[in-house]
Amino acid sequence: MTDVSFSVVYRKGSLTAADYDEAIKDLQNAKRQDECRHLCCSVCEDTGHTAETCHHNPLLLARQYAAATSIWNCYHCGFIATNDEEAREHFGKNDLQDAKCVLTSQLKMLEKTVFDYPEFTIAQAIDALRAHVSGAKDSPDAE
Repeated sequence: MTDVSFSVVYRKGSLTAADYDEAIKDLQNAKRQDECRHLCCSVCEDTGHTAETCHHNPLLLARQYAAATSIWNCYHCGFIATNDEEAREHFGKNDLQDAKCVLTSQLKMLEKTVFDYPEFTIAQAIDALRAHVSGAKDSPDAE
């Protein structure tokens, strides 16, 4: 049996291309709320409210859901934080900090680099660079 709920946001079942199209249409209508010359909702066309408070506005409902559920999903590693403390521990205190998994990955790459290559003194590294540069100038391909 097909769900024929008025609004796409309340329908159950798998999401379809038509559902996405309807949600996009509702968002576009909500965006045009300021064009409505009388007090009506540009999403559901009901009176007494506008798109900013409409219970059929997909963006409003998504924001309400996000605010009501303290769930964060890391797109780098798939970690799911279910409370503020877990989220701060994994993602950092603000958006300017890298996620814990990103820092751990960078640290592993650095450790691999340190342990996979032999240690050189600064003098040896300079000599190796000089030899490489002079070899590049002397090679027939360098022009």
